Amino acid sequence: MRPIKFKAWDGERIYEVRSLHNLHSQVNIHADLCDSQGGLGTDKPAVITKYNLQIMQFTGLKDKNGVNIYEGDVITVSRSKQYGTVTWNAYQSGWFVGAKRLNLANANTNTVVGNFFENPELLEDK
Repeated sequence: MRPIKFKAWDGERIYEVRSLHNLHSQVNIHADLCDSQGGLGTDKPAVITKYNLQIMQFTGLKDKNGVNIYEGDVITVSRSKQYGTVTWNAYQSGWFVGAKRLNLANANTNTVVGNFFENPELLEDK
């Protein structure tokens, strides 16, 4: 069984999600976030609450370097120099990069190089 984990984008940076609230309505979703820049010895709290977030779910898969793969991550597509974004396809009940299904058999041939929010330039046509 895979661990259920999330990350969240607030428009400026990505946080690890500690807990999610109000998911049933998908209106005003907010989360308690772990702030790596806060906590003991700082003037910032270790956990903060933010609203209007983009939530990214852990796929349960790791890339060839052992990095967790999340929804919205930009990864190399099987040893090529092409990049794609990890998305959930509800009709086929699976994680995809473009038209290619991402699963245990092929996830470890890919490399996470960034994410859709922080690195949109990776997806621009050259």
